[in-house]
Amino acid sequence: MIKIYLKYLIFLTFLHCSFSFGIGNGSDEEEFTRSEILSILALANSNRNIILGSTRIFKSTVTSSINNTPLAISFDTSVYDTNNIFNLNDPTKVTINRSGLYYIQGQLSYSTNGTGIRKANLVLNDLSVIGSTALPAASGDLTNISTESTYRLNVGDFLRLQGFQSSGGNLDIVVNSGYSQILSVTKLSE
Repeated sequence: MIKIYLKYLIFLTFLHCSFSFGIGNGSDEEEFTRSEILSILALANSNRNIILGSTRIFKSTVTSSINNTPLAISFDTSVYDTNNIFNLNDPTKVTINRSGLYYIQGQLSYSTNGTGIRKANLVLNDLSVIGSTALPAASGDLTNISTESTYRLNVGDFLRLQGFQSSGGNLDIVVNSGYSQILSVTKLSE
């Protein structure tokens, strides 16, 4: 058995990622030249996630939801849309125009009511739920809920943020300081 010794330990820190590695063992001494270290740095930098486009939309007014009825949120404001996927003429969805791997996050905040459950769903093409979070209703406070997914999407796919509640009656999805009724879509890679 060969004892492995860490000859070199290099820590590299980049925006949104950090990692470390070490090589070398007792019998095979390895040394890095300056150009090898620069090559490793370049390779490490090229493999990190690079944001290729980002969209963040929200609704600036209260949405009333009906008991036990899924509801697609109708957005009215774009914070930014470098993906160019949101259209105010079709405000309940974003339509993908470049295939790739995406990180999607939706956030909702329901009015105070301690009965039932609250859900936030990410719905793909009105067929599949690709992200879902369900929570029991908070008693005496808003119920804040978020859901997320990393998913490979194709040109023409569309996403909706859907709310659902079972309070026994109508319940508002409120505007909550930039937290509620928000959909974010970030392209991570081709």
